[in-house]
Amino acid sequence: MSNRAWMPLHIADYLADTGHLTAAEHGAYLLMIMHYWQNGNLPENERLIARIAKLSAEQWEESRDILAMLFGPGWSHKRIDAELSKADEIIEKRRAAASVRHGKGKTEANAEHVQSMCSDTRVPPLTDNLSTSSLRSDVCPETEKSAPAPQSPSVIDLPATQGMVVSITEADVAEWRDAFPAVDVPQQLRAMRQWLLANERNRKTVRGMRKFVVSWLARDQDRGGARQHNGHHSQAPPLTLHQQRHQAALDACDRILGEKRDDELTGNTLDLERGDYRAH
Repeated sequence: MSNRAWMPLHIADYLADTGHLTAAEHGAYLLMIMHYWQNGNLPENERLIARIAKLSAEQWEESRDILAMLFGPGWSHKRIDAELSKADEIIEKRRAAASVRHGKGKTEANAEHVQSMCSDTRVPPLTDNLSTSSLRSDVCPETEKSAPAPQSPSVIDLPATQGMVVSITEADVAEWRDAFPAVDVPQQLRAMRQWLLANERNRKTVRGMRKFVVSWLARDQDRGGARQHNGHHSQAPPLTLHQQRHQAALDACDRILGEKRDDELTGNTLDLERGDYRAH
């Protein structure tokens, strides 16, 4: 008896063929086809078949004809016979291929290894001497081996969660310099490292580190980048018409009251004419 650890079960076909069965008959039928799959047939003695199906004599008498409708003469099963034939053909081809590749001395072991990888058909892998079964897929492409890409030198390590570090390479720095021309990228990376060292609880995961770096650099770019850090502030954008009117009204109040307002307490203004309600 072959130890066929996997049996193909096409669920849509199964449900279409067995919709009339009771719960007990479903269990009995599955046990019967599992035995058929592992042994290649069912015994001729129907008392043994009833024991395989875990049915009592009374249950077998009641369900026997219903279950027999799912089999052929002599309790044969055309669908399982076809799947067994296909599976045996595939495993023999794999054994032959393994023999050609690895030598006749390791034919059996290598055939089982190839078998455990995947299947190019709907027949699951079969095992002869393995204690564990393997998964399969519908396609099993050959593994392509390519030369490893050259590694760019690392310029700084950023501490991540769980004691991990993320190495930032020269290629990363060059890419971010192009994306954020106003930012001193190396300096900001050093600032990030110190912030992460000082804020262990706020460190990022390895997968989230690049997003953290890009967000940091984008904020610095929006603030003027290196020009701001060097004391060179960009010229403020011109006031809109509404802001000019607002400024004129505040200046008029200053003249009437005879005192200068405290700019720190006036708060932000909203340009309602533009429909933009963000603070300016």
